[in-house]
Amino acid sequence: MTELRRRMIQDLQLHGYAERTQHCYVSAVKNLAAFFRTDEGT
Repeated sequence: MTELRRRMIQDLQLHGYAERTQHCYVSAVKNLAAFFRTDEGT
């Protein structure tokens, strides 16, 4: 797990987000990062 991902999860937990919400947010950021690593993101 990257430092940024760990910190994001920790922040979501500290703010009281539900487990499912945490998963959805982390997944959305992962998909966004993957998009910008492709030709479509340029």
